[in-house]
Amino acid sequence: MTNQNPTQPKKDNALRDQVALLSFVEDLIKERKDPNINEKNIANVRALLLKEVNEAINTHLVSLLTERDQIELDVLLEKKMTNEQLDDFFRKKIPNLEVEIASALLNFRAAYLYPLANQIPAVEPPRLDTIDNDRTSEVNQKASSLPPAPPIAPAPVKN
Repeated sequence: MTNQNPTQPKKDNALRDQVALLSFVEDLIKERKDPNINEKNIANVRALLLKEVNEAINTHLVSLLTERDQIELDVLLEKKMTNEQLDDFFRKKIPNLEVEIASALLNFRAAYLYPLANQIPAVEPPRLDTIDNDRTSEVNQKASSLPPAPPIAPAPVKN
């Protein structure tokens, strides 16, 4: 029997996509094992993460569009396009859409699970002209007590 409502599959796809994103968010929460997430706030955390994941995907996809396509998207958004129309727009403009969405999800996952890796501040060595002589000798002593750097193997020579 044929489907009498041709828009039904698109709605099913959108719902399926959101369920998949919710599952992704649930996995992130479990993997991070954040002690600050408890029964009282998990619903809020889940909702915020889902919103952030959607924003990360949208931001990534828009960044892939040409300037002309971005202008076209702005015009369409002003006309209050439906989610289905928006999906069709991105499918037409980004040929490898699924790969790009997966890329955005992987980037989001890495940033959420390993936030410190993305925010390690560079440590500047102390300026010797602002340190008194006693402190200078202390700094030099600490610097000389560091273990030596591992040797670097020479690059293989090609014949």
